[in-house]
Amino acid sequence: MNVKQFLTLLIALLALALAGCGGGDDGAQVRVLNASLDYGPVDVYFDDQLKHSNVAYGAVSGYLDFKAESKTLKVTRHGSTAAIYETTAAPSKGTKHIYVVYGPDGGLRMNQYSENESEPGADKSKLRVLNASSDSGSLDLFASTSATNVRDLLARTSGIGFGSVTNWVELDKGSYRSWFTASGDKEDLRIAIPPIALSEKRNYTIVLLPTTGGTLVNAITFQQAEVATRHDNENARIRLVAGRTSGERIVVNTAQAERILSNASPSISSYVLIPRGATTFSLTSNGVSFAQISANIEAGTDNTLLAFGENANARATLLADNNRAPTQSNRAKVRLVNGYADSGAGGITLNADYSPVASGVTLGSASLYNSITSGEYSRVDVTEAANLAPLYLSEDTTFVTGAVYSLFQLGNRAAPVGILRKDR
Repeated sequence: MNVKQFLTLLIALLALALAGCGGGDDGAQVRVLNASLDYGPVDVYFDDQLKHSNVAYGAVSGYLDFKAESKTLKVTRHGSTAAIYETTAAPSKGTKHIYVVYGPDGGLRMNQYSENESEPGADKSKLRVLNASSDSGSLDLFASTSATNVRDLLARTSGIGFGSVTNWVELDKGSYRSWFTASGDKEDLRIAIPPIALSEKRNYTIVLLPTTGGTLVNAITFQQAEVATRHDNENARIRLVAGRTSGERIVVNTAQAERILSNASPSISSYVLIPRGATTFSLTSNGVSFAQISANIEAGTDNTLLAFGENANARATLLADNNRAPTQSNRAKVRLVNGYADSGAGGITLNADYSPVASGVTLGSASLYNSITSGEYSRVDVTEAANLAPLYLSEDTTFVTGAVYSLFQLGNRAAPVGILRKDR
């Protein structure tokens, strides 16, 4: 090989290297994060050319070159060419960007975030947060290199609402545990993220993702322009509906912990966190065991233990809760839960202004969640075919837009008790 041939080959190799690193002087680099739970894997097209394929929920694609000119970015369900979101993008030459696809069914969004932020000074790191969970509400961030819980910490940033990204927060370099709680409520923990090493002169982003239960969140962390790490929630939430007819106190124990829930009938506890995985719940009433339920509790879910019945017929069941907000505007979600001890084979029915919302709900079960128009109702009742009088009656009920409700029908024919609970 002569010198001229060598130089020609060297120039070609350098051109290829530049293209792989950033598209050269006339290009940018773009990657995609799928933070939407409802659409499954997605494909991303640049001017109708498939560029990112099969990007799963919670996954970040690799970088692809993007010529620095205006292009149409189209998001589709994997394998489809029909757009579920479309926008125009024109990133600057020599820059890097991450496009985050997020939002619920019918409300998909895609935002562009620069990965070209200037680095902090010596011994410092910078951190920002994007809340891509439409169901979590506003959240507060706590972070510490030494604490093991949030009790004595001050929020690093607060009120992080859906779709918002915080300003950069400068931190000393170090290994940080992070916690996110409901805004203004340290007791309402949504995720605890294991220690992340924040190196000096580096920028980091945390993206919060929705979960199936609708309240807890998952997370993805990444250093600017580097590989992302996913952090799935290690917990679920559970509550107890004590519906025994004689007013007994119900206590719930597991092999891992005693008395995780305890309340008198008829009442509904708040949600508490439990570890994900195989669990057996042991329920006692006045110290006497009456039910055991074994289940595999999935991370990120909300669950209800319903205890109901009289004496030898006392039972319990585990119900899955869906506390994700309705996707339609001016709507609320409502379901009926039957813990009414004297319920007949035909079940019970929930009506709103004389129109059925849920019907035929049998003992120990729950209806599907039904979407209803939000606003004021002059009559909400629960009925059964064998009883002319309603089991539950409210003549002034307001269902709030975006809220989720469960109406628990408890008690027996002698003393029916209905409790309408706003779950989110």
